[in-house]
Amino acid sequence: MGVVLSSIDMDVDRCDYARALGGKRQWESRLQRILFDPARFRNLVHKMAALWVSTKIDKIVAFEALGFPFGAALAFEMKLGLVLARKDLSTIEADVFDYEKFEDYDGGQKGLKIPRQAIKRNDRLLLVDDWIEDGHQVRAAIAIIKRLGGTVVGGVFLGMKSTHDGAHLQDLRSVYRLECIGTHVSAETE
Repeated sequence: MGVVLSSIDMDVDRCDYARALGGKRQWESRLQRILFDPARFRNLVHKMAALWVSTKIDKIVAFEALGFPFGAALAFEMKLGLVLARKDLSTIEADVFDYEKFEDYDGGQKGLKIPRQAIKRNDRLLLVDDWIEDGHQVRAAIAIIKRLGGTVVGGVFLGMKSTHDGAHLQDLRSVYRLECIGTHVSAETE
């Protein structure tokens, strides 16, 4: 299945908020304002859930750090389990965590770890994070999930680095449904 790359209330290029806002600090500031406002936060989570209502999902995989609050809220909203994907490889107990190393957007070596007991064979998982830059972290999560016997059904992100042709994410987009919803959400009940 080809990916449906879409956004709510904006076109794909406008999903690249970190660049449009002038950098990471402004992006995080915008996300903090959403988290501080219960109505906006709730509406954002409802929009995220609405995209996946007809898809069978067993658990949400949320990425450290800003993916945690959005993933936890989405798991609660959809009545699903929550798996936390941590970036710290300083303490890896091989019997507890499966891990994958990857190159981060800044060129540095990073790693991702997921508790082995969190994913069961045939689990269907949805990836959640605030931002997808180059897809390396998502690829690392997919590798771990496949080794543990799970299946990734797609991902939902608040922002996504855009290019005119989207080539930096083409391998992911050819297999997985990735949704970018943006951060424009009102405090009004919808």
